[in-house]
Amino acid sequence: MASRPTLIINFPNIIMAIIIEEEKKRVNIVSIVGWVVILGILGATAYYLFFISPELAVIVPPSDFQTITPIAQVSLQPEDVINSAGFQSLKAPTFPLPDPHGPAAVGRANPFLAP
Repeated sequence: MASRPTLIINFPNIIMAIIIEEEKKRVNIVSIVGWVVILGILGATAYYLFFISPELAVIVPPSDFQTITPIAQVSLQPEDVINSAGFQSLKAPTFPLPDPHGPAAVGRANPFLAP
């Protein structure tokens, strides 16, 4: 058995012995298992987020899918759209639009004051 460091203090009427010893750290199995579980969950999460590629979804096109192909092949000319009668019949919006110098004034200056 190893000898422990001992400090003996002598006062006139009192003799004291102080034993200086490092406290031994106990290994707590529950905390080790808890950390292993937490690290395992974090590792599994990182693995599934970054390394697993998801399965591709199989999307079956509808039966009338061939009827929209002419729409996809239409070429639009911006000049024709702007000069068309339908576009010219559109009305300007009535709500306030922001101008280039800042947002438009909407609402009251102080909404907490009674009208």
